[in-house]
Amino acid sequence: SGSYLSGFLLESTGTNLCLQSETLTNASWTKVNAAIAANTAVAPTGALVMAAVQGDALNDKHGVQQSVLLTAQAHTYSHVAKAGAQGWVYLENSTLGLRAWFNLTTGVVGTTQGAVIEALIEPFGIGNFRCSITFTGTGAFHTMGAFAASADAVTTYVGTSVNDIFLWAAQIEASAFPQTYVPTTTASVARAGDTLTYKGDDGKLYLM
Repeated sequence: SGSYLSGFLLESTGTNLCLQSETLTNASWTKVNAAIAANTAVAPTGALVMAAVQGDALNDKHGVQQSVLLTAQAHTYSHVAKAGAQGWVYLENSTLGLRAWFNLTTGVVGTTQGAVIEALIEPFGIGNFRCSITFTGTGAFHTMGAFAASADAVTTYVGTSVNDIFLWAAQIEASAFPQTYVPTTTASVARAGDTLTYKGDDGKLYLM
């Protein structure tokens, strides 16, 4: 969890449980009716590092997914995404049967399905948005995925092998809201909690 004090966001410790968070071409990610092309769009960092989802010719879902062991508490799954030939992305927990759609042109949340506690979209610059869903884990492996969509509440379309959407910065964390992104490679990566030292009216130093 986090708290705000005089304009400061203080975040607790956290761990990105998702592997290869920026390398969607890696075998840690299952490609679902799509090819993944690396380094095809500019990320919020200004670097050409976002991956493109190129849907195949099937009338089906097109994207990537990963299975992650989650404890029985609130978790948040997020991706940075950008529109391509398709203007929507949906995030899915297929284990729990829940989804949320996000409009990558207008920056608004569309339909949610299943036990989604909250769905959020936040502008991240250069046409990018950070999209997230929060839900409760069950102490089991959950299959989490990000998929291109042709419209709100639509899961399938006929792909044409073009750059349908662009994805970057995947994160799955035990948190009730999206916290600061932590990149990963072959293992999960923890983030230290924030602390703030301030001087009170009595002249003493206090630690939050």
